[in-house]
Amino acid sequence: MWKTSFGELAGNCAHSTSWSWDTPFQYTKERVDETGDFGLIWEGHKAGRERGYCHMEKLHNLEALPSTGFEVTCFPVKIKGASAGWTRAVAIFEDPEGEK
Repeated sequence: MWKTSFGELAGNCAHSTSWSWDTPFQYTKERVDETGDFGLIWEGHKAGRERGYCHMEKLHNLEALPSTGFEVTCFPVKIKGASAGWTRAVAIFEDPEGEK
């Protein structure tokens, strides 16, 4: 389980409501065919090489969250032999008195 405040999350995590932040593969293939540069494949997936972070895609209902007053806890699913998997991201809200 990974738990952090949203302020910390913003600095150590990338999230997206779409399938990926990489260029759609058909366009990447066209660029590779034109340039011969295979380093263009999955460019977005290389972002963590210099500074580690947590990457989450296809998050939903982010617009329903307030800007403050909650923490995010993620429950990742580990998959044998895989380098990634899915997670259940959960917002835990504070009550008006500041208690969880």
